[in-house]
Amino acid sequence: MLRERLTPMYTPRPFTVSPEQARDLLREITVGQLVTATEQGPMATMLPWAVDDENNTLVGHMARPNAQWQMPWQGQALV
Repeated sequence: MLRERLTPMYTPRPFTVSPEQARDLLREITVGQLVTATEQGPMATMLPWAVDDENNTLVGHMARPNAQWQMPWQGQALV
């Protein structure tokens, strides 16, 4: 899997959070939207997730009947 390093988004100082605070928030939410652009238009799916601290990743699950995992994406995906 190709992992790109993206330039972080500008966040004004009053709204900054530490990596630990961000992980804690992701642990509490446990679900998010996967948004992709496809030839048929934008697609969004609610995904359950878990934080994998050992690998510093967010792990999600999409059901096989969901068409989004089969559609080629255009550009970046957004979670």
